[in-house]
Amino acid sequence: MYTTYDIADILEPIIVQKSICVDIKINDFEINVNKVNNITTSLINISERSWLEWFNYKKVGQSNFNALATYKHKLGLVISDEILPENYKGNYIIVNNAFAAMEILAKYFRAKYKNPLVAITGSFGKSSTRIMLETVLKGYNVLHNIGNANMRIPILLNTCKLIRNPDFALFEVSLNALNNRGNMSELIRPDIAIITGIGEAHLSTMSGTEEIAKFKSRIFEGLTSSGIAIINQDTLHYDILFKKALKHTKYIRSYSLENKSCDTTIFTKSIQVSKGQMFISVLYEKERFDYILNSLSKGMIYNSLAVILTIIELKLDLKKSINNLKFFKPLPKVLEMKELTYQNNKYTLIDDTHNASLPAMINAIESFNNQSRYYSGVKIIALGKINDLGEESNKLHEKLVPLLTESQADYILCLDEELRTVVNKVKGKKITWYTSHELLLDDLCSLLTNDSLTLLKSSVTGTEFPKIAQRLPSKILGGFTNNELSYFQKYQIPSLNIIIENTSFESKALLKGKSIEGLSSIFYYIYAKSLSLKNREVKLKKWPTNNSVYVEGMTIMLHDLIECMIDKPHPSLVYQLANEIFKSEFERRKIIEGFIRKYHLSSSAIINVTGRHRIKERHQFSQNDLYILYKEFNDTLFDKKNMVLFGYDSFHGMIKLNNGVILFNSFNSMNELLSKVSGYFTDSENKN
Repeated sequence: MYTTYDIADILEPIIVQKSICVDIKINDFEINVNKVNNITTSLINISERSWLEWFNYKKVGQSNFNALATYKHKLGLVISDEILPENYKGNYIIVNNAFAAMEILAKYFRAKYKNPLVAITGSFGKSSTRIMLETVLKGYNVLHNIGNANMRIPILLNTCKLIRNPDFALFEVSLNALNNRGNMSELIRPDIAIITGIGEAHLSTMSGTEEIAKFKSRIFEGLTSSGIAIINQDTLHYDILFKKALKHTKYIRSYSLENKSCDTTIFTKSIQVSKGQMFISVLYEKERFDYILNSLSKGMIYNSLAVILTIIELKLDLKKSINNLKFFKPLPKVLEMKELTYQNNKYTLIDDTHNASLPAMINAIESFNNQSRYYSGVKIIALGKINDLGEESNKLHEKLVPLLTESQADYILCLDEELRTVVNKVKGKKITWYTSHELLLDDLCSLLTNDSLTLLKSSVTGTEFPKIAQRLPSKILGGFTNNELSYFQKYQIPSLNIIIENTSFESKALLKGKSIEGLSSIFYYIYAKSLSLKNREVKLKKWPTNNSVYVEGMTIMLHDLIECMIDKPHPSLVYQLANEIFKSEFERRKIIEGFIRKYHLSSSAIINVTGRHRIKERHQFSQNDLYILYKEFNDTLFDKKNMVLFGYDSFHGMIKLNNGVILFNSFNSMNELLSKVSGYFTDSENKN
């Protein structure tokens, strides 16, 4: 046990000022005062100046300095690199830099620590491997990361926490802690270093997986003299990892799902999948061991092999430890099974939105496939993008195409631009791309049936998809499932609003009608009119919608082509006008995105070129969108006539009255529409 005087002696070289009134035992450190709940925990106060120098950005959140001015609990010791509030009367040590103080303390307590320290890194699986180790080490005093806090400062702080002298220390280490700013492995000096795998992640800052492997392998640089390297033999760039490990230790252990070579230390003999769990047999030195994992994931089998090798090297009771694997539970949202019941209907969700790399995405889909046979209801895969893939993002996302094509899903729903190409390349599946997470959530709910299985998978940042996983359970329990408004049924309920200007009837609250087609043609009309294009002859090109009437080579004057856009145009004409007014598809999308943002239209109002309903691209516009266009472009839209008409499977548009406008969508015919609104026309309007 160390005291405040001991801590002062350790920090003596960098102390600027100190005041220790009472010698108190210290056995822990924190950098956030709100986490200090015991007088034996020392607070390390990092000033905003030091934080800015260390990270090159300002400290986020309230500083400890401000909190200390009103803090009511007694602190055993504060180590700070700024003068404390005048009213603070407890023990303190002022140093020239708090990070320097943490490094001194970390090195000192690591040198004194003689029990095993295990460090774990990898592009995927490191958190689950660490938690699995925590599970099998239940009953021991174990120091480990909190959550997945695995970057430089949490690791530095955890090394200081070795003052506790735990039985075991488990350090999950991110790429951030192994990069060129300094290799934290050299500070923590692991006795066992594990690399769970190399995959496509962090590619916005890395040139490729080979560079990732080289950085991850730096974890071996800190190995103690008798340190042990444990490596996934099935991963990318195993040769790079092995060669790097060999430079620092002769004790290298490998694991695989199959007996790859005589160098494979442990491998699986058999894997039996059942509902919600797996029965696994492994061979180690010709001896067979059997265990259960309450997991769906092949990735978890890999992690369990790394754990078994670690237990062997720690010389613990192997059979007892393996038996404890059945109690393992991963972090929330890591292939987390959630069973929800509403009115005797059961819905099972696999929430894997903790984070994503390409291998993790593939693993999640394979896990879904393995479980799908146990559910009689609809099977759905819902995906958001893999973040942080840099310039390789689209190319890497396309690796999902064959996997989704062969998946067991009845429906596949995808969010984010990066998955748009994926959706278009998957054949033979009911697969749809969305721009709106709310629209995806609504459609997902409409598809759910009793005993259904749904996979939710995405990165946790850079996408709105996690909001779907967050809100879906409450939507299910609220009864918003399997409703009649599923767009997959191609069934729309006609709706209209008669808006009389300058009266109480002009209310956006009335504008709730929606359609599954888009506003493409009406947008092209507005945009083309704004360009003041010279009239000229246009020859119709070959489009996928050409027919016996609209054939390649047919001629039309440009101004007439533009006017067709608000008179229920044939899709070949819409294709042609888009070709005339945009230089490229990229330009078309860019201008549309700007138009939607400027006028606050529904994000799904204009997606594909023609605006037709397609299973692969989810359009939806509302009457509120029509109302906005009417208010903003009244003079343009009704320049030559009093009706704007568009749509393919249905009739949508607006009819101008002397004192307002009729907005309508999703009518099967004009006769059906006119029978509903005929009473609102004056004689002059009827003549028009």
